Amino acid sequence: MNRILSTCAFALAGLALAPAAQASVYSDDLDRCVVRQTSTEDKAAMIRWIFSALSGNPSLKSMVNVTDRELAESDVKMAATVERLLLADCRKEAVQAVKYDGPHAIETSFGLLGQIAMRELMAEENTARQVGKFAEHLDEDKWAAFNAEAGIPKASAAAPAKSR
Repeated sequence: MNRILSTCAFALAGLALAPAAQASVYSDDLDRCVVRQTSTEDKAAMIRWIFSALSGNPSLKSMVNVTDRELAESDVKMAATVERLLLADCRKEAVQAVKYDGPHAIETSFGLLGQIAMRELMAEENTARQVGKFAEHLDEDKWAAFNAEAGIPKASAAAPAKSR
């Protein structure tokens, strides 16, 4: 049980895809169910949980201040979401996927869900604008030389366009 939950947590935190194993119909059914049964609020709770978990990393600690209470609230909401999805909403699909494909089926489903949640987060206008701001500091001449060396036409350059 703890191994399954730990695996699920690592998949969520890392937004990782499962290993490139062939998914069975059971894992595919679980993936579809988890995605279908996850609300916008669930995805927001997942993103907050990931952010909260990452906030304790020494390389990020000085940039954010997530209180112990906020961490605990985030953990509680994430646990409730995972339990609802696996033990209620998608129970049949989860049981079949774990029975035939092993516990990694849960990791795969939540990895997919994490990717979808992250994609939605990154598509938000303010977030997308901020993510693109690093391009203002790229050296256009170096990227032009790189693209020329790689044979990339100017219209489809490898470096992100600078925000203006």
